[in-house]
Amino acid sequence: MKKIFITGTDTGIGKTIISGLLAKYISSKNYSNLYIKPIQTGYPEDDDAKTIKNISPHTETETILKFRYPSSPHLAAKLENKTIIYSALLKNIDTIFKTTNYDYYLLETAGGLFVPIEIPKFYFNYPYNRIEFKEIKYMYNIIVDTNPDLIYLVTRPSLGTINHTLFSMDFLLKFFNEDKIIIVINFYENLKNSLVIQDNINLFKNFFKNVLVNRYYSKEEIKKVGDIEWKI
Repeated sequence: MKKIFITGTDTGIGKTIISGLLAKYISSKNYSNLYIKPIQTGYPEDDDAKTIKNISPHTETETILKFRYPSSPHLAAKLENKTIIYSALLKNIDTIFKTTNYDYYLLETAGGLFVPIEIPKFYFNYPYNRIEFKEIKYMYNIIVDTNPDLIYLVTRPSLGTINHTLFSMDFLLKFFNEDKIIIVINFYENLKNSLVIQDNINLFKNFFKNVLVNRYYSKEEIKKVGDIEWKI
């Protein structure tokens, strides 16, 4: 059993596309795999598990928590008069690991590393009460607590990415060896300002050991695994 966690530097960065392509690659090597989305917001309009099945039909999927409002999980849960209990969520993930038998488990965060999952209830009492950073459970906590074999950090090559990517990598390196982290630069070829894009790609390749580039030219090409040397 091998666990791979996919996260990103921004919301809408392409984590699900990369998760699907990675799942498709794993399936092409005849390995069984399960995609797990611990928390899905914006459901059913946003359904990452469905996107995964469209890209990689042989991949099984499991979504643990679903909320209607497209926002950070803590707010989406609140709007349905629900509270996410982090320990219960973690237990659900662990139960999946223990009761199933796949070669690979792919897990995808909802948003980036510091998207809140569980916030103390008094936070929602207006005016907002001051709370300590350590009192909140974030997406990164799931990554750390599940201790994956590999982490894919999805980023973009356009203006502003240096700050987001370096901060994300710096934080992940507090918990994991760099050999376990793969940066994937995900983008459409028709993005403007190609000089900035190419310079950012070169910069990341010089900074970090494992950098992949997923460049596609149209929506129809998204399902193609391409010639990326996926690390599994």
